[in-house]
Amino acid sequence: MGQDKSRLPFAGKPLLQHVIDRTRTLQLTTLLVTNTPHDHAAFGLPMVGDVIPQQGSLGGIYTALILSQTPYVLCVACDMPCLDPALLAEVIALRSDCDIAAPYLDDKYEPFHAVYARSCLPVIERLLADGVRRIQTLFTQVRVRRFVPRDATQHAALVRSLRNFNTPEDVLGGC
Repeated sequence: MGQDKSRLPFAGKPLLQHVIDRTRTLQLTTLLVTNTPHDHAAFGLPMVGDVIPQQGSLGGIYTALILSQTPYVLCVACDMPCLDPALLAEVIALRSDCDIAAPYLDDKYEPFHAVYARSCLPVIERLLADGVRRIQTLFTQVRVRRFVPRDATQHAALVRSLRNFNTPEDVLGGC
């Protein structure tokens, strides 16, 4: 969009505030990974910059995992204001005995509606050292548990929850 999407207004508040509000019901510790903390101070969250700068989203996941006090991290994106906490809770419930639990829809995993285990750290370190920043590559090298919608209603809810806003038209379209 040519600007920081996290602060883009949608339905009366910034996109990021929608994400915070929707994930708050899960009662998880929240950490905002951002390289522009001064732009996000108003959200009142603990913030950290990338541990390894300039590594894109995979570097952000790495940062969240390496700084987490827990064995698993739920990663969501700031441009997903329609997140469904019930679906996120179902993905979280799948986290045992795998490295990543993530929705699988339209023949691909959704990396920002997913739970990552700290066991991913060595693989991410190797990928970043090799210059690989594509998150989907990580999915091919670790144990992944798929969340697949059980019926048409849950499928529609997941499509809505995964909706991210990339254009001004997306914002106008709403959830």
